[in-house]
Amino acid sequence: MDIIVPSGPPMELDGSQGFTAIIHAHEAALLRYIARLVNDEQAAQDVVQEVFLKLFRLWRNGVQATANLRPWLY
Repeated sequence: MDIIVPSGPPMELDGSQGFTAIIHAHEAALLRYIARLVNDEQAAQDVVQEVFLKLFRLWRNGVQATANLRPWLY
């Protein structure tokens, strides 16, 4: 399955600090959204972890991030 990251100006990531900042910026809202969908807190945490792992792997493999991650995350 191909994952398409929305086009736009590339987001600069400063190593793990940049990725950590992205997690802190989106984790709580994403967790609330997924928890409502699956109606299970533990399952929601697992899904959110998988989302961020997939995002990390994409960036590690050279896929450029964009300024607006919300369309990809949700």
